[in-house]
Amino acid sequence: MKLWKPDGTLLKTFKGHRARVYDVDFTPDGKRRVSVSGDGTARLWSLDGKFSKTLKGHGSGVWEVAISPDDRTLATASRDDTIKLWTIDGTLLKTLKGNTRGLMAVDFFSRDGQILVAGGSTGALKLWKTDGTEITTLTGHEGNVWGAVFSPDGKQIASVGDDRTIILWDLERILKLDELAYACDRLRDYLRTNADVKEEDRHLCDRLKTD
Repeated sequence: MKLWKPDGTLLKTFKGHRARVYDVDFTPDGKRRVSVSGDGTARLWSLDGKFSKTLKGHGSGVWEVAISPDDRTLATASRDDTIKLWTIDGTLLKTLKGNTRGLMAVDFFSRDGQILVAGGSTGALKLWKTDGTEITTLTGHEGNVWGAVFSPDGKQIASVGDDRTIILWDLERILKLDELAYACDRLRDYLRTNADVKEEDRHLCDRLKTD
């Protein structure tokens, strides 16, 4: 990795990974940087080039790293089909695994950092809460999803894929539908079996799937 001034002056070269470096990010306070590599690790560095720690745990190359807005949590996306959450000092907190293979993109919700989006080789995006709760899967791309980011106002997600498309997703609508789906899971049996429910209301949750 190389650190440059905006005018093109080379400041520092960072060496240590044993394979290609795929992504680098600065902590929000600007004092540290994190790199991830095809060697399956993430590395923490200070800006003066001093190596701090290696984060090990993935079973394949690590393609992208994201840092939470509060500067407390790292997320790494790997071809081993997992997202791993770490403390900013490198302690593993949680491993997230869904049905999205070969994860190559990850980002934190820009407002409070409590939601993650990740994309992978199935063309789908996965949304998780940082406590490990899976929210939903978004499908639309064909082929690999290489990038996924939240908009600064937290209202949209933008994703880009092998299919040469950029998709903008309405996050507020997605989260609203997820809340409705959760409520319907709790109410579906009641709506169908309770004698006091009006006949036209018995299939409200069934209509949710198509609305």
